Amino acid sequence: MNPAILIVSSLIMMVVIGIVVYYYFMMSPMEEEGSEEATISKTPTSPESCTTGQAWNEELQTCQRKYYPCQYIKVTNGHGEEGPNLLNFAQLVAYDELGNDVALNKSTKQSHLYNDTDRSPDAVDGNDKTFMHTATRNVGQWWQVDLGSEMNITKIHFVHRKQCCQDRDGKAVIQLLASDGTTEVHRVVVPEIESKSNMDITERTIVFNFDETVPEEDEAEVESFMNVYSNYGLM
Repeated sequence: MNPAILIVSSLIMMVVIGIVVYYYFMMSPMEEEGSEEATISKTPTSPESCTTGQAWNEELQTCQRKYYPCQYIKVTNGHGEEGPNLLNFAQLVAYDELGNDVALNKSTKQSHLYNDTDRSPDAVDGNDKTFMHTATRNVGQWWQVDLGSEMNITKIHFVHRKQCCQDRDGKAVIQLLASDGTTEVHRVVVPEIESKSNMDITERTIVFNFDETVPEEDEAEVESFMNVYSNYGLM
């Protein structure tokens, strides 16, 4: 055999062997270790692995979200420059683990006044015939309620106005904030909806259920809740 060909063949063989050895001893252990760590972090193995706001599901052998702890709930218009860039909703109802509305008649504020009037308390007065209203043509307007102390929030009902203007609050961002008023615990976004007059309560009530241990509410449950408030003269 030609000596030059033999030398080239030997060099190629040495390179191939070197690559195989490198991947065998260097890459494989790292991949295995990373995969093991990922499995451990994503698959809780005991109730002790559950974090604040989670509960252990014995049947599924995993942690499930039960609530988010927060003191403030802030709603910010999400439309931006294209508008409509104001907030104009009827009610925000925040439930604790006992099913109480912990936002009812609590202290509120908003970024901009409508006709020099603070309408922010109307969003937590238990009456879906009233509504909060910020000024118009100001990007990033917001509304906020102070729950008074840290509460464990299991779900939120966001209720649009009945007679009109339901599209104004589409894309609004609802933030659950810690007791410092700035740290975000969780956020959800209000879906867009077409406006129409005399909208049914079940249609204009957006339900955000944070408790994974119970099933999602249906329209009948939302209507039942509103009937309870009506019986107390709050709606």
